[in-house]
Amino acid sequence: MLLTADVYEDNRGALELAKIPKLRPCTKHIALKYHHFHEHVQNGKVCIHAIDMREQLADIFRKAMPHEAFHYLCHKIRIW
Repeated sequence: MLLTADVYEDNRGALELAKIPKLRPCTKHIALKYHHFHEHVQNGKVCIHAIDMREQLADIFRKAMPHEAFHYLCHKIRIW
C-alpha cells in the first residue's frame, strides 16, 4: 500500500523547485534536502498542491496577520 502526503504550498518558487529538477546558484545550499524531497515528489509519496495565500492554514501558527484573516482561518480549522 502506497501512502501519500499532500503538501499545500502558496509560494510559486517553492512549487516550481519541487516539480522541476533544476538547481540555480541561489538554491545550491539546499541541494541535499531538495533532492530527498524531490525524490518523494517524483515517486508519488508526496503530492504538491498550489493554494491561494489567503487559504494557507499553516500561516495561522507562524506569522502575524490581520484580525479578519486570523478569524477566517480559525473558522476554517474550527478552533472556535
